[in-house]
Amino acid sequence: STWGEYSRFRFDSLVSMLGWLGRSPSTIRKARELDESTRAIQIERFSVRVSIATTPALKQSLVQDYEKHGAVLIGKLHLQHDDALNRISEIFRMYRVLDPVIEATSGMVVKHSTNRIFCFFETLSLAIRSALVCIESINRYNRAVPENKKLTLSFGIHSGNVLMIPGDMYGDPMNVASKLAEDIAEKNEFLVSKESISDFDLSSIPGVTVTSQESRTASISGVELEHVALNANITIAKSDPWYRLLKNVENLCHVKFSSIYSLDLPELAIVYEDANRYRVNRTYVHDRIENDFGASVTILGTDMSGFTRLVKKHGIIHFLRMIIIQRALLRPIIDRNGGKILGYEGDNIIATFPTPEQAFKSSVESIHSVSQYNADVGEDDHIIIKIGLHHARVFIHHNEVFGDEADYGEWLVEEVGESMKIMISDTVKNALEHNHVNDAKGETDTAQLREDSAIIK
Repeated sequence: STWGEYSRFRFDSLVSMLGWLGRSPSTIRKARELDESTRAIQIERFSVRVSIATTPALKQSLVQDYEKHGAVLIGKLHLQHDDALNRISEIFRMYRVLDPVIEATSGMVVKHSTNRIFCFFETLSLAIRSALVCIESINRYNRAVPENKKLTLSFGIHSGNVLMIPGDMYGDPMNVASKLAEDIAEKNEFLVSKESISDFDLSSIPGVTVTSQESRTASISGVELEHVALNANITIAKSDPWYRLLKNVENLCHVKFSSIYSLDLPELAIVYEDANRYRVNRTYVHDRIENDFGASVTILGTDMSGFTRLVKKHGIIHFLRMIIIQRALLRPIIDRNGGKILGYEGDNIIATFPTPEQAFKSSVESIHSVSQYNADVGEDDHIIIKIGLHHARVFIHHNEVFGDEADYGEWLVEEVGESMKIMISDTVKNALEHNHVNDAKGETDTAQLREDSAIIK
């Protein structure tokens, strides 16, 4: 396919291939930069079209160009390790096992997000078949590795219409599948929404034998989700494209290298976890990872409220337009205060700052900026955000943050966050009080913290 288009061929696979071919790290870096810049242009083009889609005709045109009907499959890895580098290895071993299986079963890996994998399939049948092949591949992998290297996942599927852009997708299937896999499913469970599977004949999927189906209902974010816990087996035939992958599935995680200097974080983490097998000095690998990827930063995470209500009332384009406006409001504030936006996850923004002071100042300005915007628009156009701040030592690999405390900022926002408030962890609070940090106006005393207490928790 044309370079830069988002196809079924994962760019990460190309990077790995370049590494196996002995290409230098600079060559791999240039290739990744080209992919990221091309993708950024495509996302910017999409953002412009969303921002001006204020008439039915423009909205319909946007939908025609980006909407696809199919099924979203999301997998969540339940991490078992306490050591940060072993957790990173665990995550990237999941990628290495599942990515080729998804592609071999006619799926598209849309994106990774730490311990989650987001996939799209043209039909529900393909998505269910792929999930069962993934489960079988994980089972075979776990039988071939020691107890401390076993992978435990949960899966969720919902079908319908999604808007596809490079590196992301939006719509009800994404939202529901995420809730099923991440919030509802227990370890080793495979859940399918009742709406998707109600009129579907599972026996129509070749090689699938259903052992049990349990109908359930769960309440998430005030919404009742009816779903089915599915237990099924799939027969793997020699003629299947994924037969060879599953035959030696444990080899998918093997790292090939001539020099440890050529390895990126994913490979280094795997080598670190299994240093004896690769005959390397574990301490040296640890120091290499710390020096090249470790950073003490303040992580800022944002979350928007109102997705379900607004999409139900006005459609997905309306909420997407609000997401684009939110990014337009917050991006210059983050840049101005020395922050770096690592990426967007749905309606979330993830950024890092060198210090808690800069992150705090940016957060206060962001709340004020959004409040000023809301004062000039109708209620259904109000942008309601939550912000979480946490300072920690983490590992940064391209646009993702890893480490023991990497997800704490996200937890602050999504689990305990409150609308139009800034949730700060103890590490941020202590730094602010110690350094007498002030709000966006640059006042000089910790009294400013008390003055802004209405938006800080």
